[in-house]
Amino acid sequence: GQAIGRLAAAVARLGPVGGAALGVVLLGVLAAPVADASGAVRSGPAIAGLAIAGIFAVLTSVVFGNTVMLYSRNKSHKGVDVRPHGFTPDDKARFLQLMSGAIKIPTISYDASDLSGHETNPALLLDMHKYLEASFPAVHNSPHITRTVVNKYSLLYEWKGADQTAKPIMLCAHQDVVPAPNAHRWEHPPFSGHIDDNETVWGRGSIDNKHNVIMQLRAVEQLLESGVQQPPRTIFLAYGHDEEVGGLQGAQHIAKEMASRLGSGNQLAFILDEGSFATKGLLPGLEDKPIALVGNVEKGYAEVHMTVDALPPCHSSLPPKETNVGILARAIDRLEKRPMPCHLDAYLNALASLSSELPWFLGMVLANLWLFKPLLKAVLLAQPMSAGVCRTSTAVTIVNAGEKINVIPGLAEAWINHRIHPDDINSDRVVAYDRKVIGDKRVKLKVNMDTYIPPSPVSAPDAETLHYLRATLQTALNVPAVPALMSGNTDTRWYWDLTPNIYRHSAVIFEKQDDAKMFHGLNERITGDQLAGLVHFYTCLMQGLGSMRA
Repeated sequence: GQAIGRLAAAVARLGPVGGAALGVVLLGVLAAPVADASGAVRSGPAIAGLAIAGIFAVLTSVVFGNTVMLYSRNKSHKGVDVRPHGFTPDDKARFLQLMSGAIKIPTISYDASDLSGHETNPALLLDMHKYLEASFPAVHNSPHITRTVVNKYSLLYEWKGADQTAKPIMLCAHQDVVPAPNAHRWEHPPFSGHIDDNETVWGRGSIDNKHNVIMQLRAVEQLLESGVQQPPRTIFLAYGHDEEVGGLQGAQHIAKEMASRLGSGNQLAFILDEGSFATKGLLPGLEDKPIALVGNVEKGYAEVHMTVDALPPCHSSLPPKETNVGILARAIDRLEKRPMPCHLDAYLNALASLSSELPWFLGMVLANLWLFKPLLKAVLLAQPMSAGVCRTSTAVTIVNAGEKINVIPGLAEAWINHRIHPDDINSDRVVAYDRKVIGDKRVKLKVNMDTYIPPSPVSAPDAETLHYLRATLQTALNVPAVPALMSGNTDTRWYWDLTPNIYRHSAVIFEKQDDAKMFHGLNERITGDQLAGLVHFYTCLMQGLGSMRA
């Protein structure tokens, strides 16, 4: 049955003419008499064998033809003018020192409901402002650059461009970081800014997200020092101070300031904020080839409160056959064993656009998804990073029950953190799936609408601004790029009205997918080479804006 289905799919891909021709050929093969050695006309195994051979030949031709068509549609990037950065060891040492100093300022954002009772210290953000002023004197003394402090702690720089008729761009990052509660498990203290013998700086913020703050400003400083007083068009640099807790006091206020400056009906050409990195090993055969995933759409965010209070509290010496804790535990187990459905098409189509950069066997697979999609799905879902962009994620992050050791609790509760894939549309669909999987009406689910974020609008994958960004990544880092889904949430949620072209990417090459575990995790770090590449990317991006037709 599967073979017949796949054959039908192949015929469909051949089109009406090809399908008709195939039907005539196969009909002729099946109907033709076959003479044996004695001259007698027979049917049976010989005809079946010829039919199987014919079907195999057709399938092979379809697979080969689709592969050739895919490669012919997608131009190779190998002819792009790649410009190495040319930074010296002293330059890289300077980049490391700049990062180290920023890391040493622990600008931690704590949730208002922080369980340990910690509170954000705004004075440290003011220390960061002073550090930036001292570290980048050319930026802060340029007559073409103005710096505005937005809502006390966020920063907005405006570098006036030579062409005031061209739409500006905005580069974003954030000054704050998440806590580092397991500091004793780090190889080097998380706020030490330690620089090791391998030219690597360690500490919270090194990849989320002070590296973008520091290297964007370093790129501007470098251009000013080289004699470039104005970019081709105006560039805004926006640095919120509370991204890690939602951006309510930072990016939301920057958005209002930007809307006022742009004026009614005017928009930015594009926005670039933090996002996925260029990563090696995204697919088998790409272990040494980094691919840059540029987020042109962002997942939604939902906190779902799960409660069970079906049974009253009772003494632990007389335990009932079932408890609220047990009911909740079963619900959590079911959610983890049956994750949300996959949505692969957009991701696979994006990868297929890179066929000229891929090994031939991967190109063949991507050109013939009608045949290989189940296999590719299994491979992608085995990797956390690729799995994260293919479905709505489900993570139970907080579980509470009981207050006394000898009392069976009358309430058990947990929080589910969902990152909503755009194809799942909204929280209603996600919660409906949760209820179906749990299959127990005693488990109550409620979305926290105060923190809910729907999936973002999709920025067109064929926009000129995205072509420019992809070309810049190729020029600066020799890295091909594809539009992709951003699985986390960023400050861009507040900027949707400023431009239809919003991208999320950090121009740093990761050697392996496991490097992503540093985000909000242990041993966050970045190398001098990675910082040099980042500065070079931003420099190329700013210098080339005159060639962008948008």
